[in-house]
Amino acid sequence: MADPTFPVISAPNIGTRITTLDNSLKSEQTNGCVITRKKYSRQLHKFELHWKALSQIYYADLEAFYQSCNAGSASFAWVDDMNVSRTVRFDSPLVAFPVSDSKWDVTAILAEV
Repeated sequence: MADPTFPVISAPNIGTRITTLDNSLKSEQTNGCVITRKKYSRQLHKFELHWKALSQIYYADLEAFYQSCNAGSASFAWVDDMNVSRTVRFDSPLVAFPVSDSKWDVTAILAEV
């Protein structure tokens, strides 16, 4: 079964904040030396999406998609600002609050898997 796809909604207002995750494992030895190595075979990222005025309809679509992914337990396909398709999951709860009768300020954080 294919991964679900992120809903088609308006692009985030501020662009996407990208965080490159630390890709190292470190272990201190008894003599004080620190041994390091790569944790993953590829570099992983987190993406913070922020909408300042997402419409009520798009917010409902995003919330329904979040629920269908069981919050952060299911991975899904998402295309970033540079048109690169990635497999991600929700890394934290959706944060949303109304800014008018029909608009929502929404933040979603996605993590590559």
